Amino acid sequence: MPSFDEWFKRATGNDPFPYQRRFAKEGEIPQLVDVPTGLGKTAMAVLGWLWRRETRPQDTPRRLVYCLPMRVLVEQTRTCAVRWLSNLGRLTGQAVFDGPRLMRYQVDWSEPSQVAVVTLMGGESQRDWHEYPERQVIIVGTQDMLLSRALNRGFAMSPQMWPVDFGLLNVDALWVMDEVQLMGPGRTTSVQLQHFWDEDPPVFGSRRTIWMSATLGAAPGSVETPSWMKSPERAGRTLSAPPHRYTDDDLSRSEFKVRWTAPKRLESHLDRSTAGTRTPQPARAKRKRGEGVTTSGAQQGWAVESPELLEQIRREAGAGRLVLIFVNQVRRARDLYGRLRDESGSGPDARLVHARMRPRDRKATETVLQDVTPPTGRIVITTQVLEAGVDIDADAVFTEVCPWPSLVQRLGRLNRSGLRPSANDVEDGKRGPAPAVVFEPPLPAQTEKESDREYEERRTREASLPYEARPLEETRQLLGKVEVEYSGSLSPETLARLPVSLPLEGPVLRRFDLDDLFDTDPDLAGGHADVAPLLRADRDVDAYILWRRIEGGLDAEEQVPIHRDELCPVPFYEAQKCFAEKDVWILTLATAHKTRAAWRRARGRDIHAGDTVMVDVGAGGYHEETGWTGTNKDGPRTVIDRWKSSEGQPVRAWVLLEPDGGRKLIEEIDGHVVGVRARTEDPRSFGKSWMELEVHLQSAERAAVTLVTTLDLPDGLKKSVTRAARWHDVGKALERDLHGETMQPFQNMLIKAGFAASGHPRGGVLYAKSNRSGGPSAGFRHEMASLLAFLDTPEADDDLAAFLILAHHGKVRLLPSAWNDEDPSDLCGVRDGDRIAAIALPDGGGRPVMLDLKKILSSREQRSWQGRVGRLLNNHGPFLLAYLEGLVRVADWRAS
Repeated sequence: MPSFDEWFKRATGNDPFPYQRRFAKEGEIPQLVDVPTGLGKTAMAVLGWLWRRETRPQDTPRRLVYCLPMRVLVEQTRTCAVRWLSNLGRLTGQAVFDGPRLMRYQVDWSEPSQVAVVTLMGGESQRDWHEYPERQVIIVGTQDMLLSRALNRGFAMSPQMWPVDFGLLNVDALWVMDEVQLMGPGRTTSVQLQHFWDEDPPVFGSRRTIWMSATLGAAPGSVETPSWMKSPERAGRTLSAPPHRYTDDDLSRSEFKVRWTAPKRLESHLDRSTAGTRTPQPARAKRKRGEGVTTSGAQQGWAVESPELLEQIRREAGAGRLVLIFVNQVRRARDLYGRLRDESGSGPDARLVHARMRPRDRKATETVLQDVTPPTGRIVITTQVLEAGVDIDADAVFTEVCPWPSLVQRLGRLNRSGLRPSANDVEDGKRGPAPAVVFEPPLPAQTEKESDREYEERRTREASLPYEARPLEETRQLLGKVEVEYSGSLSPETLARLPVSLPLEGPVLRRFDLDDLFDTDPDLAGGHADVAPLLRADRDVDAYILWRRIEGGLDAEEQVPIHRDELCPVPFYEAQKCFAEKDVWILTLATAHKTRAAWRRARGRDIHAGDTVMVDVGAGGYHEETGWTGTNKDGPRTVIDRWKSSEGQPVRAWVLLEPDGGRKLIEEIDGHVVGVRARTEDPRSFGKSWMELEVHLQSAERAAVTLVTTLDLPDGLKKSVTRAARWHDVGKALERDLHGETMQPFQNMLIKAGFAASGHPRGGVLYAKSNRSGGPSAGFRHEMASLLAFLDTPEADDDLAAFLILAHHGKVRLLPSAWNDEDPSDLCGVRDGDRIAAIALPDGGGRPVMLDLKKILSSREQRSWQGRVGRLLNNHGPFLLAYLEGLVRVADWRAS
């Protein structure tokens, strides 16, 4: 095997920094990583994990869960991971690159020794990774998608699948929480999840978390817990080791030092007379209604509409220079873009990037940003979407004042390479430092009826949005310190010396919350606990809009399925206003004819937060350059539509709508022209061919043996998992006497649904699966019948096997209930007197098992089902119990 340095250079093209080498080769995996922006934290984490897997697999979790606060960071990190693995020859599947861009990557699970990279973010979720719990995989996703799964409430998943991801993401997993300063309550939730594992580790598996940022708020060389980790449970604990940081060895490397000392100069244009002090505002009588508030004193602040700001932006953008402008709100960013574009003429190329754009349009702009800046220069106006992780090397940055951790990230896009200019160039007087211009958000006008006190309260609140006022004041104080004590230098070297305070943001996940979340049964209202407050501080007020060719095109029900790249997030109240009296189509949970997703016709005023809404392109509201505008005259010219391929097959495609009503193909997407399929009662009981029950049960047992052996589970757990796999489907052989005849409801369902093929179905043979779905349900949950049959055997004391048998579809787990609430004489449709034929039992003979519902009810002789599960949770914990649940499901899938 090559040395680490050779191996790392083969992956990245660069020699490793000493701190990257130490992470991969020395000691335990650290909890905190404190390294400035742009100096290789992602490569350290991804390649350090892989090196540890190659050299110390027994001490290194096989799943790397890379969690990020924003989609754009996910896409970039995924591209890096795929490229590095491909360069090392360790990537499973094929990746196609066009220069630095990843054009296409498809996982190939048939290569068991290789490493897969999968993505989990809104609108794009690879769903097959959980079928391979023994494989090495890098899972890159947003905090919403990953942390919701880690809480057993996975977004964009059916509740039946929640426990599988919950187990796999919490057992045998190394979490990397990158850019934690942007994660809000998600940061706190990640701390609590790791604490609950550390407090009572299960008998199998490992779980680690690394929190990474350039602004961690942790003291160098100290094991004191930073304030954002001091939850009630962790308040008295210290870190296992000081934060992993750069050392003098790193600083001695020229590649590191050039970025460390990158010259960046503060130009502050804030409303203050002295550093950190806001200038008193003029009396109300001196302001006209609708007029912005100005300042007096030594320095008058700039805002986005200030002529001085626009003039300096134009000066900085000349001669092939890249200027990056951060504005805190989309509306202001869009307005500034309009002014700069109108005034630029043949000058700098102006671009706009923000969150209220379709992913396809946003990606197109981000792709342009990776190209060489044109000779006339380039101006990029953006919001928070480019402030972290994006590899942009700007010559100048303009930014509205924002919380300090966000400002540090924005400054990380300025002179990122340390060569625009270099410290040597500045020392020799050849060039000045790269400018970082900080200016004020605009102040709202005071109304005639508003008192000074009322106005002051509203001004402070509204001018700070989307942030709180206090963090912005802290930033002003720190910028004043930079001017006074560091002569305006904003180099990474300076920023590392300034104190950073990250708060503990709530609500705080408690252990009883986690135990409650283990239960996936719906509450009395038919819903589930909302975990969104545990993930983000901001309230989700977005609806998701897609534009289609409906007038003169396909009816709503005939439209091709939704694609992630066409969904534009929009505040629901803005969508209501824009489309108020227009027809819109809102996606429902039902399914329509031909198994397509159902669209409910409504008016725009009926749109609510969380809705997915389809509108006709003529409804307007969107421009491909500027994103969501809310203006009826705007409308996209490119949409997704049905197209006939050159082979004559219908495909999903991006098309250009021409002025004469015609269409022009831009790009074929795929052959997905049928929408979401209807939910059948037992979808995994149907397949491409008939499968006999005994054959399926034996195959599931063998698959379970292979899994638990490969994963090296303790003997007791191995026995329970394989036993559950052998018993899980015996309930499909349920017999019931009805009107003097013996009925087999599940077998009848399979036979009615399937059609004759290859000699099946045969009389007297029990089946696990048919070759087709359809028809009425069996009227009971076969998992309950399997459980009751198992509880009639000498092995009934194996509570773990019993739970895994009942939970193997995720539809019945903790609280079995009656099939019909109006006639609660059964459990999940199973009735007293039902039986399982002897031929279906694992011993293959003996007598039929009469199913007794009292077996799971509390009595003097036995514990209730809830008592059994409660003891399992105490003995194994929720993480491991769900993990084992997933293993039985995987064995079932592989036997199918």
